[in-house]
Amino acid sequence: MRFMFWSPEESHAAYRDPFDLFADGAAVISEEIRELACLGCEYVQIDAPELAILVDPTARNAVFEANGISPERILGDGVDLLNSIADVPRDSFVVLGLVSTKKNRLESAEELCTRSAEAARYFPHDQMGLSTQCGFVSGIKGNPVDATMQEKKLLLVGDLAHHLWH
Repeated sequence: MRFMFWSPEESHAAYRDPFDLFADGAAVISEEIRELACLGCEYVQIDAPELAILVDPTARNAVFEANGISPERILGDGVDLLNSIADVPRDSFVVLGLVSTKKNRLESAEELCTRSAEAARYFPHDQMGLSTQCGFVSGIKGNPVDATMQEKKLLLVGDLAHHLWH
């Protein structure tokens, strides 16, 4: 798996440090976002699945450590790069995709409230909303979330959004 498109064998000649590659990628994405905004695009979704795999030692080793990428740097420099891409204007609205569409378990309202409060440390609470991560069929095979759980998750989003913002 080469999530980051970095290979110590193949990339080292162009980028001695993988974070130089990541910084160049962030600059390209930032320019693309500016161009999209100029064309009238009002919504941009930024995903960072590499952060989620840091909690799994096997995935962390296979994706990062085995390729010479420091997981600690991902949490420091990597998060800073993501934040530089997502420099949200203060008059915007941010939707937090906190409810998983990949797992057939219902998140607790307490867990989602905590994560929403954490986000409010960085962006005005009254300019945020709550949603699922993405669609329930975000992969070619779909996701292992049955219809009953999908309904429960959507009801949770609605109920919690009403509780948090009304």
